[in-house]
Amino acid sequence: MAPKKGENAAVQKGAETQAADGKRASSRDILTSLEGKVTRLEESVKDSGERLDLVDSRFEDQDNKRDHLKGEMRELLSDIFEKLGNRGDVLEAELKAVKLELEEMKVGMAMFKAALKNVTEPTASLLRKDIPKPKEFKGNRSAQDVENFVWGMEQYFRVMGITDDGEKVTVASMYLTDVALLWWRRRCSEEESKNIPIETWKEFQVELKDQFSPTNAQHEARKKLRELKHEGSILEYVKEFIELKLQISNFSEADGFFTFTHGLPRLAQMELVRRGVKDLSNALTAAEAIAEFEVGKSKSDKPRGKDNGGGDEDDYCCSDGDENPNNFIKPLERRGI
Repeated sequence: MAPKKGENAAVQKGAETQAADGKRASSRDILTSLEGKVTRLEESVKDSGERLDLVDSRFEDQDNKRDHLKGEMRELLSDIFEKLGNRGDVLEAELKAVKLELEEMKVGMAMFKAALKNVTEPTASLLRKDIPKPKEFKGNRSAQDVENFVWGMEQYFRVMGITDDGEKVTVASMYLTDVALLWWRRRCSEEESKNIPIETWKEFQVELKDQFSPTNAQHEARKKLRELKHEGSILEYVKEFIELKLQISNFSEADGFFTFTHGLPRLAQMELVRRGVKDLSNALTAAEAIAEFEVGKSKSDKPRGKDNGGGDEDDYCCSDGDENPNNFIKPLERRGI
């Protein structure tokens, strides 16, 4: 049997009611869920706000500390600058005092120098009158004479306080005589004509030595020294040996000792050996001491041959007038030693 229209409408209405109830239930669930989320979001926002407040407070603390440090630094720098300023004022005052003292000392020193000059000038002039004049150089072609002249002039310059090179050359030329003066006059003429001036003391020395010192002076002195033998007195031998040795610039001590002792008489050589002499300086001293006991040639006019040393054996005192050189009385024995 076919349903009736009223029943169908009731069924349809019930279905719609049921559907509406389902929708309302679903909406409630959604709202409940949304409310929970909103609550959680509010709590999160609240926590974030609290955290932001904490961060802000920390930043505020840092700002306060920074401002405090700035204030302390300003105070410290101000204190330092103030102290430096005070010290600068003190130092400036001290410097002014020192400058004032220096000025006073300069004035006092100037007054002292003036007074000293007035006192010393007459004394200096008197002293200069007592200074011996250098020995004139005549132009002998001798290296020793040239060296002695140059050395004497340098000592004179030192005592007289002459330091200018031109003045030294002028003063030195005043002590040239004879051949040396002729050479200097010719050299001055060449200076004017050829424009080759002597401007320094060193140049003057070089030209003087080139003109008057033999080119082979040292060679000749060395040759004479090697040929030197004791022929007169020992003192004369010592003097001649020293003069020749001083003309040789590179004569060794060992060569000098050998050459000197080789030129002595055999008995003098034996005396040096007995005394243990082993160097030139002591050999010269010992030879001068031995010379006190030298009596010259023997009474016999007969010439005696020379020993290996080149000197005469009869130049020394013999006992009781005996001419036998083997009886030579040693100097130390004669003194009772």
